[in-house]
Amino acid sequence: ENLSVVDDIDLAAQYEGEARFLRAHSLFNLVRLYGGVFVITETIDASDARNLERKSIEEAYEVIIEDLEYAYNNLPEAYGSSEVGRATKWAAGAELGKALLTEGSATSVARAETVLRDVATLSGKMLLDNYEDVFDFNNEYNDEILFAVRYQSGLLGLGSPFANLFSPLQSENAVIFGGGDELNVPTEGMEALYAANDARARTNFAVSWVDNSGNTNLERFVSKYNSTFSNVDDAPNDWVISRYADVILLLAEAINENNGGPNTEAIGYVDDVKLRAGQPVLTSSQTSTYFDFKLALEEERRKEFAFENHRWFDLLRTDRAVTVMNNHFVTDFQYNDPNETAFNTQPIQQFQTLLPIPQYEIDLNPSVAQNVGY
Repeated sequence: ENLSVVDDIDLAAQYEGEARFLRAHSLFNLVRLYGGVFVITETIDASDARNLERKSIEEAYEVIIEDLEYAYNNLPEAYGSSEVGRATKWAAGAELGKALLTEGSATSVARAETVLRDVATLSGKMLLDNYEDVFDFNNEYNDEILFAVRYQSGLLGLGSPFANLFSPLQSENAVIFGGGDELNVPTEGMEALYAANDARARTNFAVSWVDNSGNTNLERFVSKYNSTFSNVDDAPNDWVISRYADVILLLAEAINENNGGPNTEAIGYVDDVKLRAGQPVLTSSQTSTYFDFKLALEEERRKEFAFENHRWFDLLRTDRAVTVMNNHFVTDFQYNDPNETAFNTQPIQQFQTLLPIPQYEIDLNPSVAQNVGY
């Protein structure tokens, strides 16, 4: 609404592209979590807000895709060193490809393949040689990163809390400064998923830690966001939103969907990710059919993007959430420990793949419909 104050046409388009990229990113997360949500594309007053109704999922995706298409067509391909971290054309393309693939219509999936191939081949991004280097806080916004939430330590109010949130309880300063809250604990199933020589495992999480008395504690914890810092909740580590590995695995998925099975190109993208981790390439049994490849790709994404907040959305996109989670609850020891019955759980139902609308929102606006099942 205020872009007219910018005299430079190209700069105005960039600002609009950045704003629309961020709006689409937020709306994309919301619609995947809650289903139909409020879709706001212009300034409204409080009385209007209290009388809004939820839009459909389809209406939300119309705005998401339109915003991301605009951003993709109007954002710069890169910025100068002083502006690293702003959304680029390629960041918008990666998000657009994922949104199109998630929306799932035949037209959208075909468009997703085109966009993702352009990002993969034209962006200049690539897989780093070493997986751990992708997350090194001394190597942020490297050649694999398309977009990340930036953090900076030094008591500036810009530090990351995740190292403290994920490190073990009562670990004092033995793991990271200030100890941890022991949230997001890796399960036994996650530990068993990786081969012993998989380079990703020990970057993503540790299986033990040594306390200040020299005692070894056999506790798993997420270590992916750990670094050296001097104040609680003040780590310098960026949180990666999208990276090249995600783009090429999404492209492999799009190819599989569009062709009813994988081709050499799609298989090659997955093999590239596996080889970077020191793992053997896909076998013929993993690539012989559409569904075999889909399952192999699902497992590879789980290993590659552990604790990067992709897994749940991957399962929703492929309509595998209920099947996979219910199997997880039956087979993983954490949910069947006789000494920790509080963690026992019942199978989930399809309606639970969406969160309930918060009661606070319904209290503000009683016409807001609750999600079915809650």
